[in-house]
Amino acid sequence: MGSLPDIDECSSSPCHNGGTCADNIAGYSCSCARGYTGTYCETSEFRLCITRAFIFRIIVYAIITTIVDVIIIVVVVVVLVVVVLIIIVIVFVTKPLQCNKMIHLW
Repeated sequence: MGSLPDIDECSSSPCHNGGTCADNIAGYSCSCARGYTGTYCETSEFRLCITRAFIFRIIVYAIITTIVDVIIIVVVVVVLVVVVLIIIVIVFVTKPLQCNKMIHLW
């Protein structure tokens, strides 16, 4: 029995974006140029960096807007409580109670 002929898998140029192909027995491997990664050097590390930074900014924005929303709600509730207290003071403290009939408890 004879051995199978070695095929040059690099002849189809499987490595992208300036990657260098190394032909191995029954396979190949890509050495990617700086800034690229992946089996075929298909993924830009710059794009990954931008994507991660974008996701981080979205998360930070969501946290900040949530905190601002909570602060606004707290301020509105405090203002409403103060208004209700002012109304209570105006209605019950500045206007004395008037009783037309005397009630005797004994």
